[in-house]
Formats: sequence, C-alpha cells, structure tokens
Amino acid sequence: MEEKTKKHGGAVKWVFPVVILILVGVIAWLLLRPQEQPAGLTRAADAQLGQLEGKTEEQIVEELNRIVEEGMFNISINTQPEFPDGSSPGNLCIENSPANHYLMVVEITLNDTGEQVYTSGALEPNYHIQEAKLDRALAKGTYPATATFYAYTADTQELVGTAGAEMQLIIQN
Repeated sequence: MEEKTKKHGGAVKWVFPVVILILVGVIAWLLLRPQEQPAGLTRAADAQLGQLEGKTEEQIVEELNRIVEEGMFNISINTQPEFPDGSSPGNLCIENSPANHYLMVVEITLNDTGEQVYTSGALEPNYHIQEAKLDRALAKGTYPATATFYAYTADTQELVGTAGAEMQLIIQN
C-alpha cells in the first residue's frame, strides 16, 4: 500500500501546476477571443468517441503538457495523410482532445490555390476522425496544404479562436 502512494505521489505534484496553468490560459483566451458566431454547425457523422487509437500514457501526458504551453486549445492532425487515390478515404487522424472545452471544425485548403478541399463537421471534445475522404478528388501527387481548426463554444456555437497546421496531402494514384 505504501508503494502505491509513493508511486502516484509524483503524478500528483505536477497535476496542480498544470491545472493552474490551464485555467490561466483559458481565462486569458476568453478575454482575448474574437466575437464571431457561425450560422450553425453540424456534428461530424464519422467522428468516434475517444482519442486516436494506439496512444500511450506518455503520449497523452506529452499532449497535456503541450496544451499548457500553448495556453489555449490543442489541435491534432496527421500532417502527411496518405490517400490511395483522389476519391478514397485517407488517414487524416483529426482529434479534438478531451482536454479541450470547445467544438472543433477543421478545414483543409491547398496552399497554392487557396481551394478548400476538406471540411469536417463539428467535433466535440474527446472525439476524433480516423479516416475521411476529401471533398474534392485530387490527381496523383503531393499537395502542400493548411489545416485550420476553428474552436466554437458548445452552447452558443460562438467562434472563440483558430489555429493552423501546415501539412502535405499525398495522393498515391
């Protein structure tokens, strides 16, 4: 019994500072957020409850530490998703972390044309999209793109912030 207390005692030491940092980040973010509201959101039909499959406890802790560093919200997407062909599903691996308090909508646009090639439905916290098709078929090749995450409040669906990730869409055939 004494061993268990010592073993978990280290984990308790970092939880309090992490919670305080998250609270400070959320308060700062709420004060500085844009005041825009979407016309309405639909939930992502292909989203699955939980974090991406195969994560270790160490990866989850790493992710929580990253949230504290960012001070706002966590984004997660495969930055090099592969698609067998332009109209088949690919491994986008989009996740709305359970630590987030906001609905997330993800849009992917091609860097060279600005064309939007994917839009998710609204993902609730602790939901993810493992695979999805692009909204438009692309020819074989590698496409530099940007994934933009839009964070909305669950109750009013008010836009509270955005974050982006550079990526490459890989169409194999």
